[in-house]
Amino acid sequence: MEQHMHFLSESRILVFLLQVLVLMGLARGFGEILRRWKQPALTAEILVGICLGPTILGRFAPGLHGAMFPPDAVQQTMLDTVAWIGVLFLLLETGLEIDFSIAWRQRGAAFIIAIADIAVPIVVAFAAVWFLPDRHLVDPSRRLAFSFFMGTVMTISAMPLAARVLHDLNLLKADLGFLVMSALAVNDIIGWVLFMVILGILTTSTVALGPILTVFIATVGFATLALTLGRRFSTALFDAVKSRDLRSRPPRSR
Repeated sequence: MEQHMHFLSESRILVFLLQVLVLMGLARGFGEILRRWKQPALTAEILVGICLGPTILGRFAPGLHGAMFPPDAVQQTMLDTVAWIGVLFLLLETGLEIDFSIAWRQRGAAFIIAIADIAVPIVVAFAAVWFLPDRHLVDPSRRLAFSFFMGTVMTISAMPLAARVLHDLNLLKADLGFLVMSALAVNDIIGWVLFMVILGILTTSTVALGPILTVFIATVGFATLALTLGRRFSTALFDAVKSRDLRSRPPRSR
């Protein structure tokens, strides 16, 4: 018990605060510059991550990179936790701003885009891996399964990034934003199911239908619950909060 209490030492907290200060300061600063050029701030944040990561800073200044981002499990977990909390809040804000009744009216176009977004990456990635030399593969006899695996990985979209770009460009509430987010939702459901099938073939050489059906039913059930009862509950909750806030405000003096 005493050992666990020393995980969050003063030095680790100091390094964590410096990491957040540097990352957020640079991302915010360069993001404002790109906004003046009518570009999404996400571009600056990605570039800051690349420059401060092992790609550039870790290669050309490994000592400085090791001091700022030490290879310590606890230190990395602290920063990863804050990053995941930010992603969850981004998706929460996106869900609160999107009117899925409008997106549902575009379900035909969204489904066509999602299927194309799955088929094209699978074909391109499958062809690229299929023609790789044997020396680049761990087991050349399983080239077919590995090619399908890489193709499936390429189909899974980065919905938080797409939502952030649309938000920065003020397109999230437009018809284009609804269409893109609807297509990405369908893409992720189909892509993750395919990923589980291919992963099961690679690991066990068999297709386990039980876990696949469980994940698929749970995903569809959760989406249905969130769009029906969850939507009504959240609407009632926010209306109650707004009305309580209005009642708690003092009357304005004239």
